[in-house]
Amino acid sequence: MSEETVLKSDLWVEQGIFDLYDNMISETQVQIPDVLHRLAEVLCQHLNAERATIFLIDKATDEMESAAFIGNVSRSIRIAIKNKSLAGFCALSGRDFVVPDAYGDLSCIDLRLSFDRTWDEINQFRTRD
Repeated sequence: MSEETVLKSDLWVEQGIFDLYDNMISETQVQIPDVLHRLAEVLCQHLNAERATIFLIDKATDEMESAAFIGNVSRSIRIAIKNKSLAGFCALSGRDFVVPDAYGDLSCIDLRLSFDRTWDEINQFRTRD
């Protein structure tokens, strides 16, 4: 990706977030779930992704719960914060990363990382990257 493409992409995300902010301040009552869903849409478009999920961390249970999602998720998602899922590992390590093949070898990110196929099976979907 060229530097010009990255800059245009960054501007697009900034514009999407500014539009989200404008919508929030123009409404008399802001609903957090609506804001999170719109943010998921902006990020999904920016990343050219089919799906996106925003999780909130529940420190009492050491789990994450889906707060907003894009895609045909059939119910709320709860994931343990451990290295048994990509999202759980991301929360545990505090790192973001790109996965070229979720079902492939993830040792280049971390030797302990594995992919949990449970949600793919429940939602009849195959996570690619």
